[in-house]
This record gives sequence, structure tokens and C-alpha cells, in this order.
Amino acid sequence: MQIMMKNLQRSDRNIVLKISAIYALFSCLWIYFSDTTLAFFVSDPAMITRISVYKGVLFVVVTSILIHQLISRYLLESIQLKKTIHSKEQLFNQLSEGMIDAYASVDLTGRILQFNEVFRAMLGYDVEELYSRSYIDITPEKWHSLEFKIIEEQVLPRGYSEIFEKEYRRKDGTVLPVELRIQLIRDEEGNPFVMWAIVRDITERKEAEEAIRLNEARLESQLRISHYDETKTIEEFLDYALAEALALTVSRVGYIYFYDESTRKFTLSSWSNDIMDIGTHVEKQTISELDKTGIWGETVRQKRPIVVNDFQAVHPLKKGYPEGHAPLYRFLTIPVIMQDRIVAVVGVANKPTDYNDTDVRQLTLMMDTVWKTTESKLSKEELNRKNIELEHFVYAVSHDLRSPLVTFKTFLGYLAHDMAAADNKNIAKDMEFMHSAANRMEALLNELLDLSRIGRSVNPHEEVTFRELASEAFDAEAGHIVSMKVTVLISDADLVLYGDRRRLLQIWQNLLDNAVKYMGDQAAPHIEIGVEYQNGETVFFVCDNGIGIAPEYHEKVFGMFEQMDRTSGGVGMGLTMVKRIVELYGGRIRVESRGGKQGSCFRFTLPKAVLKG
Repeated sequence: MQIMMKNLQRSDRNIVLKISAIYALFSCLWIYFSDTTLAFFVSDPAMITRISVYKGVLFVVVTSILIHQLISRYLLESIQLKKTIHSKEQLFNQLSEGMIDAYASVDLTGRILQFNEVFRAMLGYDVEELYSRSYIDITPEKWHSLEFKIIEEQVLPRGYSEIFEKEYRRKDGTVLPVELRIQLIRDEEGNPFVMWAIVRDITERKEAEEAIRLNEARLESQLRISHYDETKTIEEFLDYALAEALALTVSRVGYIYFYDESTRKFTLSSWSNDIMDIGTHVEKQTISELDKTGIWGETVRQKRPIVVNDFQAVHPLKKGYPEGHAPLYRFLTIPVIMQDRIVAVVGVANKPTDYNDTDVRQLTLMMDTVWKTTESKLSKEELNRKNIELEHFVYAVSHDLRSPLVTFKTFLGYLAHDMAAADNKNIAKDMEFMHSAANRMEALLNELLDLSRIGRSVNPHEEVTFRELASEAFDAEAGHIVSMKVTVLISDADLVLYGDRRRLLQIWQNLLDNAVKYMGDQAAPHIEIGVEYQNGETVFFVCDNGIGIAPEYHEKVFGMFEQMDRTSGGVGMGLTMVKRIVELYGGRIRVESRGGKQGSCFRFTLPKAVLKG
């Protein structure tokens, strides 16, 4: 349209020049021929004067008619041309406004000359704001050199560009991916005049491409996870899975926590190395209670993913993070749900751009695979552990039950010989040895039966305080404690547990019995029963100043039928039973001792049993 208007203006100038030229030529010819003719036929000056007047009037009339005809013709042509231009302009506007894509034209300086509503709405500017800008103003700087190169090497030499991709910056600052082809318009002299382009918003295509890329990345990640080294531990596997999750979401830091719905507690499984600032020595908080968590616990409370793309902003659910923790800017956490039960939570943070629904979906799908693999590995590890225990059990039982049987067989032979000789004194001794062997076998079988029942709920669960359990254990062992003149100190910790009271009591009773049994000849025998808190965990302990346990026996003492001193009584199942009960409540137990009559300290946790304190 602009070229047509420019041509129309040029035509106007040509008409004016044409009329002026015709008028000048006609005037000169008229004057010359009329004066020559008149002088040839008329010699009277007075007549010549009168005729000249008539001639001048006639000239004015003729030239007026001629000019009128020329101007009328021009005006008619001009009106027709303007109608044509207006009609084409209306058609162009209708076409441009009816387009699905955006349209815009600019001059050679880049100033925006024309655009349709799609282009304006795409960028979010007002009409006046766009007219006051150039395409450079609305293009991120990283695209400037590329676009200049395309104009210089493609548009100016050949009049158009290949289709290429770039970005526009909207009024609100967000970036919009587009594709376009630039066309060049030249004037009648062939000089570059205007550039225009059809612009297409490719946001959906880019999102689809990104979704495909993420799906491929997730599938590749899941493939790597599914083929991860079977010999690695659960901790190593989850560290690897967390690294894959960080790569998938382009995040800097992250963590994986196991979650127990019965105790409402988190147990840290894995966290990224960058989660603590470089140079700090803050220890991991391995156990966290749901009620004491801030915004990251909302994924459990609400049972859905939580996304915070401005973590530095004030939020009512934020409770801060430990000293030395890396600052968080963007944060995403999801629950891992299996059979409508939350089994773990995963958190990632500090992605360079905002987390979105795609991140949530991809992380959720990935962690479903991770957890299924985790459960499989846990099952295999548990099966291996049980097989090893079974082997030890078979060996221990066959060994320890063989001894009473050997006693029976030996003294049955003695008994037959003594009865034949009517040796009543030896018969009595034979019967005593056989009775003792039978008692030991009965004790072994009872202990084995009791051990086999651990894990099966035979008693209703109830609330019981730490003080009650420690006091009951003391009462049960009081006779032995008093006879050995042992001083026992029990902490006054206000702690409530929930579980099978009898099983929980067995922990303290067996540990207390073990401490008294191996006290030795200490001048001032002493036992302390208490509670302490380490890295967010509640840790129970039973410590003594007895004979101690050499380091090489620290693991062995929890095995079946293992006894430091065979003359101390019992069948060597007490610590095995304690370990089983502790593990039943999701805990772990260890012994600390250097041997050499320097005492022992058993420390253990019961995360599934501890309610409050």
C-alpha cells in the first residue's frame, strides 16, 4: 500500500508538469501563429488591437477548456486509483487481521511500520507502544548478530530469507519463541524500501519438543537405573538415582527421604553434595518428624507435589534451614506413592528457570521406577540377609543342640552300665547330668520359639514411657543387680513409645542382664540407662563399666548362641533377640567398647516406636 501511495504522489507531480508543459507550448504557438497571421491579413493598427482582444479572450476560453479537460481526466483517474488502493488496502487489512499468524513490516532502520492484531497481542504492547519501537527493541540481544547476518547475507542480496527461529521479548519481560521469513520490498528504482515478515508463535512446538526430549532423557535415565550395578548397596543406588533426578530437572541440589506413615518420620537416604555450602561442616539431619518440618513437609501433608518458584519470598510455611545449608531459589518436592501410601519424598532445587508441570510429571514417573527398583533391591537384600541368618541358624542350632544330645547319649551308656552294677551313687549323677542337658535343650528351644515370634503381633500395641520400661527391666533384674552391688542410674527423659510392651521391655531387660552378667570384679560396678539426641534421632543407650568387648567381637556378639563366657549362664540368644526387636521398629543397634575391662555401651534407635518426647 505504501508503494502505491508513493506512486500516486509521483503521478500527481507528473500530471502537474504535463499540464504546465502543454499550457506553455500551446500559449507559445497561439501567440506566434495568431500574431503572424493577423499581421499578414490586417494592416490597420486599430483593427489589430480589437482583434488581439478577441484573440486573447478566445485563448483564455480555449486554454480553460483544455485545462478543464486535462484536470477532469486526471481527477477521474486519481479517484479510480485511490478507490483501487483503498480497496486493496481493505483487502490487505482483512487478510492480515484474519491470519492465524502474526504480520509486521519495518523500514530499513528496523522501525515498526505496520502489524496486525495477532502480532500486537503476541507481544502484549499497545498499538502506540509498538509504533514507537523497532524490531531490535523487542528482540533479545543474543539474537541480534544472527538476524543482522541473515539480513545482510540473505535478505538484501536475494530479497528474502530462509525460515529461521528467534525469540521476541514480550512487554512483561517473558520470552516468546517464533519462526519467520523476511521478505524485502523495493521501490520503482529497485532500492530497498520495506521488510516484512509472517511471524509464527512456536511455543507449543517448543514445549512438545522439550517434552519429547525430556521423555527420551527420562527413558534413558530409567534404562540406566534399571541396569545399575546389582552389587551396589541401596545407599549407592539411591545416590545414583538422585544424580539422575537432578540431571533430568536441571537442578543443582536435591534429596531423597524415606517416609514412615506410622511414625510420621522421615529418614534421610540421599542428598546432593552441593546442598551444604562449601567449607561448612554441618552434619546431615538423618531423622525428621513431619510435625516439625516446614514447606518441604507439605508434600506429605497435602499428598501432592509442591512447587515454589520464589523460595526467597516470605511464605507462612517456611521454617528456614540449618546453618550452612545452600540457599534455595526454586524448589520442587514430590511424594513417592505406592498403593496409596507415601513411602518417600524427593526434593530438587535451584533450577535456572521455573519448575513446571513437566518437571513434576517427569520426576514422578522417574521416581516410580526408582522406587520399584529400590523395593526389589530391598527384597533381595532382605532375602540374602535371611539366607545368611538361616545358614548361621542351622549351624548354631545343630551345634548347640548336639551338645545336650551328646550328653544324653553318653550318660545313657553310663546309666545302663551303672544300673547293671547297681551303683546307685553313679546312677544319681548320671540322671543329674541328663536332667541338666534336658533343661538346656528346653531353654534353647524356648528361646528359638520366642525369637521366631518376633515380627508377628501377638500382643496389642500400647503407649508406654521410657521410664516405665527401664524401671520394669530394673525390677526384673533387681535380685541379680543387688547381689552384684551394681549401681544403676536411669535417665528421667520424658519419652513416650508405642508398640508391643513385652517386646520393648525385652530390649532393656536383656541389655541390663547382659551388663550385670559381664560386670566382672569391678570395685564400683555401675550401669547407666538413658536417652540422647544425635542428628535429629532419638538414641537410647545402656552403658556399663564391666569387662568390655574387644572390637573384633562387636558384630559377632549379636549372633545366635554367641557367648563371651560359657559359664555365665543363658543360651547366648539375648543380644540376637534385642537386635531383631530393634530392627522390627526400624532401628539399628551398635556396641561401643575397647575391651580390656573398660566397659561397654550399647546404643540403639527405635524410630517406629518413638511417639514424642
